[in-house]
Amino acid sequence: MAKAIKFNLILNKQPVRDLEDLRTHFNIEDLLEAFHNGSLQRWLEVRDLTAELEKVNAVSGDTPVIAVALCSLFQGPCTKEDAEAAAYIFELRQKERQKLLEYQSLAEERNKVIANYHAEYDTLLASMEKKYNDSSFLKASIQEIFQNYRGLFQLNAADFYDRFVFSYPLIILSIMANQDMKKLLTRVRSEDRISQDLNDQERKIASFIQRYEAKDLPQQKTCHTKEDLMALQARADRVLVLDAPDKTDLGLHFTAYLTTPFDYIEMD
Repeated sequence: MAKAIKFNLILNKQPVRDLEDLRTHFNIEDLLEAFHNGSLQRWLEVRDLTAELEKVNAVSGDTPVIAVALCSLFQGPCTKEDAEAAAYIFELRQKERQKLLEYQSLAEERNKVIANYHAEYDTLLASMEKKYNDSSFLKASIQEIFQNYRGLFQLNAADFYDRFVFSYPLIILSIMANQDMKKLLTRVRSEDRISQDLNDQERKIASFIQRYEAKDLPQQKTCHTKEDLMALQARADRVLVLDAPDKTDLGLHFTAYLTTPFDYIEMD
């Protein structure tokens, strides 16, 4: 049979090794807690204090009654007033501890809900990129953002715009076609700015096509690795993507949102 491991009780912030220590550092509030969580009983058991353990196991009743019994066993008689005061402090501690546990549980649950909410929003945006050419899907997704993720969109509307306006302009056009979402987007980007950006992209792509036909384009390059991408991001905000395994569309793309590998041409 394995030998029981001895441990110390903590009363009045002091280690209690034996009954003498228990009487020296006696604190009824701490002892009540040890009684209720079972550590007092285990402490008596591993020290073979059988008589005291039997008496403790026989104690029952409400907290003031238990306080009187523990005082009688380990310290001596105590008054009803002292017992009730000790019971009040102990029960107050227990209530505060329970409240703290409930608050922690609520905070953890809230954080999980928030994390899932953000993840679902990010997944929706990624799906919009993948189904960029599906106008019906984009229309439904824009409406879903307004209905379910309006707050998140309002918080990052500027980033949303910068992410999609040059890489996936049809998404921005879909937002402008939704009157509710249009109001939210135009709080951070004016209609003139949006129109200018979309027209600017169209002109630049047309220019690239003309230069391509005239064989006047810069040399095509391939971004293979994360290191290549970091170097590209350091020198260029946008590039013309020609081909990518993840089906990134031909067009001007912010380098911050690209993933390797892809073929591209740097803008002058």
